[in-house]
Amino acid sequence: MSGPLELSAASHTLSPPTTDATTPNSEQLTTSSLPADQSRFLSTPSPPTCTSTVIDFSTTPLPEYANHFALLISNLLTASECAQLLQLAESTTRPPATWSAAEINIGYGRQMLMREARNCGRIIWDSHAVAQRLMHRIRPHLPAEIVTVQDNARITGYGPVKRGETWRVSRLNERLRFLRYEPGMYFREHCDGCYVTPDGREISWLTVHVYLNGGEEGSEDAASSPCPAEAVQVDGGEVDRDPATATDAQKLRLKGGATRFFSPRLSARDKTCFDVNPRMGACLVFQHKGLVHSGEEVEQGVKYTVRSDVMYEKV
Repeated sequence: MSGPLELSAASHTLSPPTTDATTPNSEQLTTSSLPADQSRFLSTPSPPTCTSTVIDFSTTPLPEYANHFALLISNLLTASECAQLLQLAESTTRPPATWSAAEINIGYGRQMLMREARNCGRIIWDSHAVAQRLMHRIRPHLPAEIVTVQDNARITGYGPVKRGETWRVSRLNERLRFLRYEPGMYFREHCDGCYVTPDGREISWLTVHVYLNGGEEGSEDAASSPCPAEAVQVDGGEVDRDPATATDAQKLRLKGGATRFFSPRLSARDKTCFDVNPRMGACLVFQHKGLVHSGEEVEQGVKYTVRSDVMYEKV
């Protein structure tokens, strides 16, 4: 097996950040880019059942990632919020619910369709309002040493460390990438790339995945994972979808589609891995740099996620 893909982040123009590093009150959350009847969407705190766990890779089959950062937040969103978020994204396309083939960023603002590496549908929705509100829920779960990063080359690389720089979380990238994986679809092994804003003031160092379905009764769980791995369990419920309008695949419980971490020694002989199975409303946050991972093939049902990045600015 060849080495993992090293991806560049999406290239697009961003406005300078409009909020400081403090977590805003719900009353301060922007409503721009949301329909009038959705102005309160995600403006409330996370469900009372929301909890988080920093993944301790030293206790997994991948102890070589012991000093790498990954965080799993359970129940960040409710079932109805997941369904509503997906419906909002689909409503931005013309005609509605049009999913385009996801391309791979190859740097310098260019993208390429490479189905041998990535095969899934995608909707790109730039929403400052939704990104801000998601970050309002995510940020309290981030450890202090991740909110403010200093002297941590595993996150930033050696350049900022040599220059003695300190970087702090500024916001969530408003470029929300909604992903749809039907049976047989996947995203092969890769590492995520950093995105630098055109003005050079901000850079992304963390990946954010919010699972919009999964974990329903009858779906795959840790015990049935095909990977010789530890699988992280989070609670979830059922996505509120109308069976009369769902496709045959959507009517089936989700099976497969784990976010799978691989050994950095990735080879045909080394199958060591660690699975985080999709669970509705859960959020997986992990560093871009050095964590080889994949979106495993969906075997049954349809997997929906939304992907973004945690942005940082120098202080």
